[in-house]
Amino acid sequence: MARLIALLMLVLPSLSLAHEMGEEPGGLVSGLLHPLVGMDHLLAALAIGLWAGSLAGRKAWILPLAFSLATLTSAALGPGIAPFAVAEMALAMSVLVLGLMAAVQSPPRLAAGILMAASVGLLHGHAHGTEGMGLSLQAGYLAGLATSTWGLHAVGLLVARRIPLMGMRLLGGSIALAGASLALAL
Repeated sequence: MARLIALLMLVLPSLSLAHEMGEEPGGLVSGLLHPLVGMDHLLAALAIGLWAGSLAGRKAWILPLAFSLATLTSAALGPGIAPFAVAEMALAMSVLVLGLMAAVQSPPRLAAGILMAASVGLLHGHAHGTEGMGLSLQAGYLAGLATSTWGLHAVGLLVARRIPLMGMRLLGGSIALAGASLALAL
């Protein structure tokens, strides 16, 4: 599985970038599809859910909430200040780090976990805001983005609660490897 993901990232580097899809750029459909076709966002959102699975009970939803709120806030603010190539490298590295956190499956100190999830969310939102230059990121886009992102978080959390630790280590390691591949493809 890890080799397949790495191969896809090397052969299809455009998958690492987010793409506007749907008939209305910046609209609801575009927002719903973005997390599913932007490989960096898909892997980061899944990894947040997988990592959150190491937390007990309702605390598990705090990391996805921090990531999502930071992403939406940063995206709504519009273009960021970092050059896009720097932002893309930061996104790839965030996937690598989140994959490692998911693989370790050691519950973070809550404040540190929130800070890390929110920081990664800010990076992802920065990319959305920068890509959205010239488009006004509409409320529909942000609603779609939030919905799909939360769905990916939920899938990650459910998987984390259902597979054994060795499976989590392999899955998290695969995501980390994909993050490294995304960085190499830039």
